[in-house]
Amino acid sequence: MASITFTCKTDSAGKLSLTIVSCKDLPDLDGVFNETDAYVTVKLGKEKQTRKDKKDEDTAVGGSLNPEFKAEDNTFVFQNGAVVAEQSRIRFEVWDKDTFSPDDLIGKASIKLSNVNKEGEKNTLELVSPCDGETHLSMKQTTAIYSLFSVLDSKKTGKLDASVKSLTANNSSKAKVLLDELDVFMEDTNKDSKVSFGEFLEQFRLHEDPGDSKDIMQLKEEFETIMKAATDPAKKAATDPENKEENKEENKEENKEENKEENKEENKEENKEENKEENKEENKEENKEENKEENKEEIKEENKEENKEENKEENKEATN
Repeated sequence: MASITFTCKTDSAGKLSLTIVSCKDLPDLDGVFNETDAYVTVKLGKEKQTRKDKKDEDTAVGGSLNPEFKAEDNTFVFQNGAVVAEQSRIRFEVWDKDTFSPDDLIGKASIKLSNVNKEGEKNTLELVSPCDGETHLSMKQTTAIYSLFSVLDSKKTGKLDASVKSLTANNSSKAKVLLDELDVFMEDTNKDSKVSFGEFLEQFRLHEDPGDSKDIMQLKEEFETIMKAATDPAKKAATDPENKEENKEENKEENKEENKEENKEENKEENKEENKEENKEENKEENKEENKEENKEEIKEENKEENKEENKEENKEATN
């Protein structure tokens, strides 16, 4: 079975660096006297990369059914590694470079980004030939896909237009994967960037893992929630990743003002209590001084009366 081996690494900025190491047991599409000249294209989300823009002698490995690729010529750096959906697939296509005729597709493979070793260890995938890359969809799957299409076709025109690009979904959801793939499909089409149900169905048929009818209906429910949020400005603002930071800053400012008011009230109460205690102490001291003066006057008066009585008695004794 033909296979492809590659390595992956991510840096602190979220960039994904992918290096093609080798292919094994490739079919000989050019005949016994002209073996396969293989090169690889890689796609992740909306980014598709190939080394075909470089000199042919630097990209393809000539005349080998088990080619080993030079790392410096076959390393792909994806800038969108940090934002692409976790359930998105890395897709590989192995081609045979021909000089006088169109290049031939040898095989393709894919793997979910979440299942890839990103620490530099080797990952190996089996290659599927072009004729084996189609999926037979059951009646239940087809019906579920039509239900999903009907949800996305909110205007009931029978086609999906560019408005679906404005929808947003969580990076960990399958809805995000479908939105990315629809976006790419619309950009690749030579027509009016609108997708009919037949074309929508074909994308599921060509997909490596279209899911069963239950999976597709769950995807439909996800999109019902997304579409509902898209028509509700408040919900849209709350769930839109672009507004998330703005809302965070607004909430931060609101909380700051609330805390400021709360602290103001608390300080006001504290000051009130402090003033009350201070006034109480002041009044206590004042009352103490007043009582002291009053007692002093009372004692003075009492002494005066006593002295008066004593003098009166003394005078009376002297007279007798």
